Amino acid sequence: EETKKNESISRLTSEIPILSADTKDPLRTEVEILKSPSVLMNTFKFIKSAKISANESGIKNLRFKNWRKDNLDIALTNKTSVLNIIYEDTNKDLILPALEKISLAYQNYSGQKRLKNLYQTEEYLSNQLNLFKKKSLESIRLAQQFAIENDLTVLNEAEIDKEIPNVININEIRIKSSTRIKDLDFQILQIENLYNDPN
Repeated sequence: EETKKNESISRLTSEIPILSADTKDPLRTEVEILKSPSVLMNTFKFIKSAKISANESGIKNLRFKNWRKDNLDIALTNKTSVLNIIYEDTNKDLILPALEKISLAYQNYSGQKRLKNLYQTEEYLSNQLNLFKKKSLESIRLAQQFAIENDLTVLNEAEIDKEIPNVININEIRIKSSTRIKDLDFQILQIENLYNDPN
C-alpha cells in the first residue's frame, strides 16, 4: 500500500489572481499565454532535467506538448479572475518548484508586457507633445506674421516666437504709420479745399 502511495500522482493547486477588464476575453488570452512554450519552456526543461537526473524511464523522449497535456491544467475559476494552475507529477518533490517556476515565468512575462506598454505609452505621449509644440509654434508664427502684415499690435511677450527675429518694433512702426496717415489725410483735405478755391 505504501508503494501505491509513492507511485500515485501527487497533486497541488496554485491560485494566481490576475487583474482583468470586465470582459473575459483578456483573461482567456492570459490563460493561453500562460500555456505557451514562451512561458513554460524553462519549467519543462527544469522538470525534464530533474527527471533525467533521477533516472526516470522514458523521459529523454518527453515532448513539451505531451508534458503540458499530461501534467498541467490551467483554467479560470468560474465567474472570477482567479487562475487555477494544477500540476501533477509522479515525483512530488518537483511539484512546488515547478509551480514556483511557472509563477515566476508568468510574472516575468507580465512585467515585460507592462514595461513594453509603458514604453509605448511614453513614446506616444512624447511624440504627441512634440507634435503639439510644433503646431503651437506654427500658430504663433502665423499670428505674428498676420500682425506684422496688418499693422496690428504686438503679441504679448510670452506669446512671441523667440525664433523669429523681432528686430522691427511694431508699435513704433504702427504709431509712425498712423501719424503719417493722419498727415496725408490732412494734406488731401487741404488739396480738396484748394481745388474748390478759385484763387
